[in-house]
Amino acid sequence: MRRTRLGQHFLVDEKVLSAIVEAGELSLRDLVLEVGAGEGVLTERLAQKAGRVVSFEVDPLLFSQAKERLGVYPRVSLYREDILRVDLVSLLRSFPEATRKCIANLPYGISAAFFTLLLETTPELLWERFVVMVQYEFGEKLLSLPPEGKGNPLSVGLARLFSTARLFVVPPQAFRPLPRVYSLVLSGRRRKDLPQDFIPFFRFVREVFRHRRKILRSVIPQGTASASELLGKRAEDLTLEEWERLWESVRVVSLKGQGYNGEGERHAEEHLGWRQPHRRQD
Repeated sequence: MRRTRLGQHFLVDEKVLSAIVEAGELSLRDLVLEVGAGEGVLTERLAQKAGRVVSFEVDPLLFSQAKERLGVYPRVSLYREDILRVDLVSLLRSFPEATRKCIANLPYGISAAFFTLLLETTPELLWERFVVMVQYEFGEKLLSLPPEGKGNPLSVGLARLFSTARLFVVPPQAFRPLPRVYSLVLSGRRRKDLPQDFIPFFRFVREVFRHRRKILRSVIPQGTASASELLGKRAEDLTLEEWERLWESVRVVSLKGQGYNGEGERHAEEHLGWRQPHRRQD
């Protein structure tokens, strides 16, 4: 009996499976990360194209089924682990393949957490490409930025690291058992101008979005003169270019009145991470 208690639906449509693998543009130089191996159907197709497939499945029954199916593929490393609890950087660096890609029919329940992980590991692992199937509404949210829509932390972070696009919509009939929603396949290609300060930038964006209903003037430290015209907006109304301008302005602000006189990443950690500096008691 197939189970969906972990939010996983099994992709069985041959055309969709082929389209996902094709979109990955795989070669023997590629290390592919797959999340949610299920019964190993997509994993098997990836193994036939890539140099190495590293796949995770937490359900013990599905893990056993996938392991049996994939036993003839020596370049598949299958783990019964929660991807969100793994030291992914250390693990993937232990393999020799030169190019890292992520291709997965992502379990709906971990979509947001996984994309956060993907963004936070990109500066170290230099993900070249991803092709990921997600719930349709979540996929649209990942692509939502002004002026077309409202922004959110993941859409801002994703846009700063990847050129992302919709590939195609997948109907419920492509899965067993049938989900109640449509799915969307997204592809992303790493930008050539990968920012060196992405982690503090992303933390800054996430923290500001905690106050999404407030105008930025009531959230951002004073002194951001070079982006002062943005402070009358809300976080969800900023374009990517405006976020970059705001970050550049904020990250070099001297906050001597609050006991802080540094800049850059230390600023992001101590102030933009909302850890209040200690004040001397006179």
